[in-house]
Amino acid sequence: MNSRNVYSLTARFCQLPLFICGFRPFFTLSLLTALIFVPIWLWVLVVNPTRPPMLGGWALWHGHELLMGFAGAATVGFLLTAVPEFTSSQPIRPPLLLLLTLLWICIRLSYFFSAYWGIWPAVCLSIFFWLIVLTNILPPTLYKEKGRHRSFALVMMVFVVVELCYLLALTDAKAAYPWLYLLVHLFMVLIVLAASRISMNVLNNKLQIDDNASTARAADQTPYLARLPRRQLAISAILLCAGTEFLLGNNAVTGWVALACMASIFNLLNDWHIGRALLQRYSLFLYVGYILMAAGYGALGLSYLGVSLLPAAARHILLIGTLGFFILTVMSIVGRIHSGLYLDYRRWLPLTLCTLLFVVLLRLAAGIFSLLSHWLVFTQIAVGLWCLIYLVFVLHFLPIFLTHRKDGQHGCAGPLK
Repeated sequence: MNSRNVYSLTARFCQLPLFICGFRPFFTLSLLTALIFVPIWLWVLVVNPTRPPMLGGWALWHGHELLMGFAGAATVGFLLTAVPEFTSSQPIRPPLLLLLTLLWICIRLSYFFSAYWGIWPAVCLSIFFWLIVLTNILPPTLYKEKGRHRSFALVMMVFVVVELCYLLALTDAKAAYPWLYLLVHLFMVLIVLAASRISMNVLNNKLQIDDNASTARAADQTPYLARLPRRQLAISAILLCAGTEFLLGNNAVTGWVALACMASIFNLLNDWHIGRALLQRYSLFLYVGYILMAAGYGALGLSYLGVSLLPAAARHILLIGTLGFFILTVMSIVGRIHSGLYLDYRRWLPLTLCTLLFVVLLRLAAGIFSLLSHWLVFTQIAVGLWCLIYLVFVLHFLPIFLTHRKDGQHGCAGPLK
């Protein structure tokens, strides 16, 4: 294939609806990863006793892909959409978005087959991928809007360094786990940073919630403010917990710091108690996500203090519950608003998120010492329900992401009023 044909094929791909906005390909990849990779893990764990080789072991692969595959794709999609909106900067161009999508897929494949050709292909591809992402989000977050979104840039730079350190440590599984746990905490920091922006729009009703303008209340009637001191306290506690766990591991000090982290997150939620605005479904979804974050850190602290609970079960509250709730809620908001659609108020959405809560409880039960003999049953049911949840989201959102906007607008603009 000559260069002219390659250019023509690339141009044709770039005209697809999937690449008109940053969230579209990466939200799609996030949903497909959740739907495909978790069953692969269960298949390796239960059905295939020979277990094909995996560099560092399959447990590390499962944890990493739940983070960097499922949650990582959603995070990149959110940042590539939100940063241009927050900073009034130019959105990413379709050819670059196509390149990032291909790189993301190649990274997943490189890691999956790393037992055969080593980890360096995944490392090199990851460096290339994150350089492109950072060059698109760092300049506007650092220098525009008086640097109000600089925290995103700083956390993302640390995030990328930790991800590369994890990949380089994979030759020694014991050395890789602390870096993986560090990634979990950094995702919680990113959630606090992102949710503070989103929640001010949701609780203050700045979103176009439906096609009846009379239902929208003025923002000054719901005086919600994500106060900086409480947010800084929560982020500081999470980072302290991350550092303590990284340095001390399973230790009583780590347990107490995790409990302090839980308290700081509950303190953060005091800003949300403003009356009926909290009872709106999208507000409640975000609120429950924070409750699960606090519960995850509380369970992690108790497990390190000797309660009969595996730390892995506590982390799954953060991974399945907190990440799941925030990703699916943000996807339901961003994926529709920036596709020119109003928010969805049908029953399927709260039903699927309630099912996700049940999945969290099942995975937690699988890590309680007194129930460990039934862990496989709990895990299998949890995986089955997890797949059902994400299949429902795929069926609802892929038709949106893969088709052109119906309002005649282009890119990431909101719905016409």
